[in-house]
Amino acid sequence: KNPYCGYRTPRESGRRYTTKLQKNWRDVHVYPILQEERHVFTLRYLTTSALYKHLMGASSVGKIIKETVEALWNVLHPLHIPMPTEKNFENIAKDFNDMWNYPNCVGCIDRKNDVADSYCRFVTIKYAMANIHWGTFHTSGMYQMLQDGTLKIPKDKCLLLTNKEVPFLFLGDDAYPLLEHLMKPYNDENLLPDEVMYNKRHSRARKSVEFAFGILYSK
Repeated sequence: KNPYCGYRTPRESGRRYTTKLQKNWRDVHVYPILQEERHVFTLRYLTTSALYKHLMGASSVGKIIKETVEALWNVLHPLHIPMPTEKNFENIAKDFNDMWNYPNCVGCIDRKNDVADSYCRFVTIKYAMANIHWGTFHTSGMYQMLQDGTLKIPKDKCLLLTNKEVPFLFLGDDAYPLLEHLMKPYNDENLLPDEVMYNKRHSRARKSVEFAFGILYSK
């Protein structure tokens, strides 16, 4: 059975694929796994979760997928989702103010530490972690970058029609700690009217990261 069913291969590589499809996949020291085959394994797994365990050992397939994903990320992410500059953050904040009526917001964070802008586009992040609570966040890449200034967050800026300087912020949910550049909603107990209004603004702005995942899953 052709394991590449559903994929188009480059014309110049077609003949090589045809001859290699019949090889003994469990004898890979004789028939090395081609770069193109690694790509197909990985893309197939990412779209269907199929591991091709009937072709070779699960550990071999898992290692191939891990190595290929890391290589793709290292090469492609600087090109397509580079680390934002100070100017990028300023533009993101302007868009949040225009679209969601929330000033000085440079991105919204979900519980996996993925950050989205106001247009529901993911911003490059190297802060991933498994569980969200203070212990893990305190040791995460994002926390360290916020603390040491690696993230090029703009300097504090006055809100419109005020002389009050306010820092630029990421918006998280109530599982995150409250930091200089990280805002969370008020607890839902005995809130004053202004606090209720703030929570509504906060929640509305954070829909951008929820919509971003919805768009991603729909693909």
